[in-house]
Amino acid sequence: SSNWLSTPNATYFASLLAMVKLAATYGMTVMLDPYDTGWLVDQNPGYTTNNSTVVSTAYGEYLGTLLAGQPNVIWASGNDYYWSSGNDAYVLGIANGIKTEAPNQLQSVELWNQSGGTGNQTPNISSDDSAWPSAFPSTFLNGAYTYFSTYPMVLAAYNADVGPAYGNEYNYEGENNASQSPAPSEFTLRAQEYWTMTCGATGQLFGSDAIWRFSSGWTTNTTGAVQFSYMASLFKSVAWQNLVPDQGHTFMTAGYGTSGGIEANPATDAYATAALTADGTLGIAYLPDATTITVDMAKMVGPTIARWYDPTAGTYPSIGTIANTGTHNFTS
Repeated sequence: SSNWLSTPNATYFASLLAMVKLAATYGMTVMLDPYDTGWLVDQNPGYTTNNSTVVSTAYGEYLGTLLAGQPNVIWASGNDYYWSSGNDAYVLGIANGIKTEAPNQLQSVELWNQSGGTGNQTPNISSDDSAWPSAFPSTFLNGAYTYFSTYPMVLAAYNADVGPAYGNEYNYEGENNASQSPAPSEFTLRAQEYWTMTCGATGQLFGSDAIWRFSSGWTTNTTGAVQFSYMASLFKSVAWQNLVPDQGHTFMTAGYGTSGGIEANPATDAYATAALTADGTLGIAYLPDATTITVDMAKMVGPTIARWYDPTAGTYPSIGTIANTGTHNFTS
């Protein structure tokens, strides 16, 4: 019915709370979308306008009160949200209502870019709608949304400096998106992940056609999902949170190739990215293709243990210990 915002279903939300608490027992953070903007705003705006901004805010306060005590909740408003200042009065009203009751919970938004472009989605970041980071100056997450090579938009989110960057939505395993036909390869799935984590992101979401549709086989560990876990294991094994993107190429000084831009095809993009900690104790470079890169070893704090990482198997072929002087060439 059109009044569901003003009369939340208590039974449904009790089940939601139980699921969130269950996830917490497994150490899992849950990202919740409080309002289906992809359908209710873009295709059925009456669902919003019939309820008024007062009702929208009250609904947000209801959600905030329900989940304020849960430390494992992040709010990710919108899904393909075709935003405007008029729509924000309702959608942002819900998020602000949540903030009133749960001021410390992180907030983000997935926007649908209105400017057109190649395919059916132009890359964007959450802060493209400036009302959102303004509303949550200390709790905002800046999501990157692209079906193309991920590093330009992740860096854009990182450089916006309005909150931590993360990978919001990329090519889904098993699904034909704007830049991939008929569906992304295992290489593409890996590339978008490692570009993200070497460009300043705090993390990212993995998309699967079978999972979001709950279609046959959705519980199966696919190759893409397994290799995603390798990526997570690699970065969790080091001080990933201290990595700073090597945007000026002062660490990986040669061999990185040429940026393909915001609508580069990830299936053929060979651009290499890198990141380094300020204290010089850790550097990571991602090489999508066979190449030789040059690294300024003086950026490292001391003699450095160098090793490759195989993202298809989660293994570490050794290279050796390299002195922290001059430059060194590494051939993949």
